[in-house]
Amino acid sequence: MDREPPPVTVTAPGSGGPPPDLLEGAPARPRRPRPAVLLALVAVAVLGAAALRGSEPAAPERRPAPVAPAVRTATSGIIATASLAGAATGSPYAQRLALTVDLPAFDGRGDSGGRLLGDEVLLVDVSARGFTVTPDDPRSPLPLGRFGRSTSGVSTTVPLQAVVDDCSIEPQARRDLVLSVRTGRGPDGAVRVSADADVVRALDALVSRTCRRPRG
Repeated sequence: MDREPPPVTVTAPGSGGPPPDLLEGAPARPRRPRPAVLLALVAVAVLGAAALRGSEPAAPERRPAPVAPAVRTATSGIIATASLAGAATGSPYAQRLALTVDLPAFDGRGDSGGRLLGDEVLLVDVSARGFTVTPDDPRSPLPLGRFGRSTSGVSTTVPLQAVVDDCSIEPQARRDLVLSVRTGRGPDGAVRVSADADVVRALDALVSRTCRRPRG
């Protein structure tokens, strides 16, 4: 039987034989990217990032918020004090008081055009926890004067009386009087009344007589 001739491999001179990756059974080597390709990819990434930054909307310019001018409110500068009235009521269950309300002179600050110059100040209510406080003048609201009509301000005294209407309040409760006042057509505002020690003692004694319990 004739044998098959052995395979013949042709090698070009100087080639050093076939490359290893072409030999049967040899593993393929991974190809490394060329330096020129890497540079091109980096350039594309940089240009893309710059384009994205350029497409973002510019941040709005921050401007300082405007400062609102000062506006006179219903209670601006009003001072209220309470003192004992000299006249007796003739009843052990009522206490006479004198309420003095001082309105400051208007200096024009915070007012454009003088709208509030001369606005009337009205006493809407006098309240105190556990008491009913009633001015002698039956008008409601009660005029107290006007801003700006006098260079030295305006002072008004309102006679009133207080009676106890709630004996369930604590004996140690504060005897605070609060005014509700209105300036012109503006909303009502609260003014706390400053009372001396004589007024506090008199209201404590009134609670003791009315509710028949020791003073707080």
